[in-house]
Amino acid sequence: IELRTVYWDRAIRAEIQQLADASSSKKTKFRLITLGAGYDSRSVRFLEEGLVEQAWELDMPQVLQSKEIMLDRLGRRRPSTKRPKLVAQDLNDLSSFEERFANITIQDDDDDSWHNIIVLEGVLIYLQDGIPASLLTICSKTTASSSQNKRGSLSATSSSSSLVFADLFRALPSLEVDKAEAFFKSMGWSLDRSSWCPKPGLARHMGVARVIEDDDGTNDGD
Repeated sequence: IELRTVYWDRAIRAEIQQLADASSSKKTKFRLITLGAGYDSRSVRFLEEGLVEQAWELDMPQVLQSKEIMLDRLGRRRPSTKRPKLVAQDLNDLSSFEERFANITIQDDDDDSWHNIIVLEGVLIYLQDGIPASLLTICSKTTASSSQNKRGSLSATSSSSSLVFADLFRALPSLEVDKAEAFFKSMGWSLDRSSWCPKPGLARHMGVARVIEDDDGTNDGD
C-alpha cells in the first residue's frame, strides 16, 4: 500500500506540473476525480495545496456517510479545511455513472479549459467482470465529446483527461508494456509507456494514461 501511495502521489503531481508547464496563454484548471476513494484524504490535501480547483469522489452511499463524518470531524479541528464533493455512485451501474461523470466534467456555464485527473486505487477488484473496461471507455468518450463540442463552438467546457491508476485489470493478458498499451488503446486511452510500473500484489498494475484524440478532437479508441 505504501509503495502505490507514493507512486500515486508522485504521478498526480507530475501530471499536473507537466500540463501546467505546457499551457500557453490560457490557464488550465485541474479537476481530481477519484473512483472509489474510500477513506483516503488525498483530495483534501490536493485542494488545500492549491494543486486542483475541484475534487470529486464517487463511492457507495454507505461509504460516503462515514466519509462525511470523518470530514466533519476534520472540519471541527481545522475549520479552513477544503472538502471534496462526494457523489453516491455504484460503479457497477454504468448508466448512472455515465450521467454523473458527464455532469461533473461538462459544465455548460463554464468557458474555462479543464483537465480531469481520474484516479483508481484498488477499486476495480471489487467490480463485476467487464465493468472496468466499460467505465474507462465512458470516461474517454465523454472527455472526447466535450472537446469536440468546444471546438464546434457549442456551450460546453473544453476538457482533457488523464488516468492515474494503481489497480488490477483482470482482462489485461500480461504485464508486458506492449500488451498493456494495446489494452488501454482499446478503451480510448494512450498509455504513457515510461509510467508503466507493474508490481507484486493484487493491485499490480500502476501507470498513467491519457485520452486519445484525433486532430478533430474526437476519440480514437474504437
